[in-house]
Amino acid sequence: MRGTWAFALAYSLTAPVFWFYLYWLPPFLNQQYNLGINVTQMGIPLIIIYLTADFGSVGGGILCSVSAACARPSAACS
Repeated sequence: MRGTWAFALAYSLTAPVFWFYLYWLPPFLNQQYNLGINVTQMGIPLIIIYLTADFGSVGGGILCSVSAACARPSAACS
């Protein structure tokens, strides 16, 4: 139960930041700096950025698991 509350609190703090970056920031920067890019032109670069972030997140989790397993004296790491 305690873990559920910790997750809910962390999610409620990080979700607004994620949605801010996702929806509000790109059109604001486009308008502020007169980039002349419409929403359809931003699609492919945003897909690449978010997929790279996804792979980095998964890779970081794998790296953390591997390093934690290697830190245990009984584990045989190669």
